[in-house]
Amino acid sequence: MIESLSLSLAKRIQRSYPPANVEIMAYEIGRKLNFWAIVILTITIAWIFGDVVGSILSMISFALIRHWSGGKHFKLTLCTIVSVALFVITPLVSITQTLIFLIGAVTLLVFFFKTDNNRRIYCCVLIIIAVSIGSSTLILTFCAQAFLLLWREDNTNEKNS
Repeated sequence: MIESLSLSLAKRIQRSYPPANVEIMAYEIGRKLNFWAIVILTITIAWIFGDVVGSILSMISFALIRHWSGGKHFKLTLCTIVSVALFVITPLVSITQTLIFLIGAVTLLVFFFKTDNNRRIYCCVLIIIAVSIGSSTLILTFCAQAFLLLWREDNTNEKNS
C-alpha cells in the first residue's frame, strides 16, 4: 500500500519535473510515509489503549538500538504494520523480574554476537540498563530487535539499517 502510494506520488511529481528519477523519488516518499504512518498510528492506537508514553518509549528505544545494530528489513507496508503492533503491544505486556532477566540475558547474547564491534557496546549497555531498571517494555522491544538480527538473510553485520 505505501509502496504503491509513493510510486503514484513520484509519477505525479515527474510529470511536473521530467528529469526526476521516479524510483528514487518513490523510495524516499515511501520512507517518509512509512515513518509518519508509524508515528501517527502508534500514538493514535496507544491513546485508545491508554499508554501513549510507553509506546513512545518503545518507538524511541527501538529506533536507537536499531540504529546501532541493523537488522532485517520488511517492505514498507509490512514494516508499518509490524512496527505499530510492536510499539503498541510491548507497553501493555507486564512480565516478572525473573523473565526480564532471562529475556534480557538471551537478548544480550544475540546483540553481542550479531552486532559489529564498534557498536556492540552501545547495544549491550542499553540492554543492561533495561534489565537493571526492570523495564518489560524496553526488554520486549530489544528482544524483538534481536529477532530481526537473527532473521537477517546474510551473516554480515549491517550498519545504520
